[in-house]
Amino acid sequence: MPLRVRITIILFCFSLHSFSLRWPELNDSLIYYYKEGEYDKALLFAEKAKRTAQSEFGETHINYNKSLTNLAIVYDRKGMLPEAEEIRKSIATINKILFGENSLEYATALNQLGLLYEKLKNIKKLTFFLTMVMWPGLI
Repeated sequence: MPLRVRITIILFCFSLHSFSLRWPELNDSLIYYYKEGEYDKALLFAEKAKRTAQSEFGETHINYNKSLTNLAIVYDRKGMLPEAEEIRKSIATINKILFGENSLEYATALNQLGLLYEKLKNIKKLTFFLTMVMWPGLI
């Protein structure tokens, strides 16, 4: 086989590997770019990590939940608050399923949603979610 063909095959295989990163590598990359302040790159990796976690682990796995949390943080940092709201609602739902209604994880998710509503100046939803955190059985 000619050298040119071998080099082409090697480069092709290398490019396939770089496009098929698994969840841990994607998650590490998004954290790296976020810490570097490169939020556009972090967002690309966060979205890819979410899709990968969803297909590798399923929607009720802790790694999918971590991916959603990271994506919400990046959305929040970029000022994409409506997108962050949808993700934070999903996180609360998953935390309720995974850890239960009286868990710290569920309360934290509701608190994060309430803080987002504070940023959005949505007092009605803010009050609702903070009430759920303080008195979960009340509502």
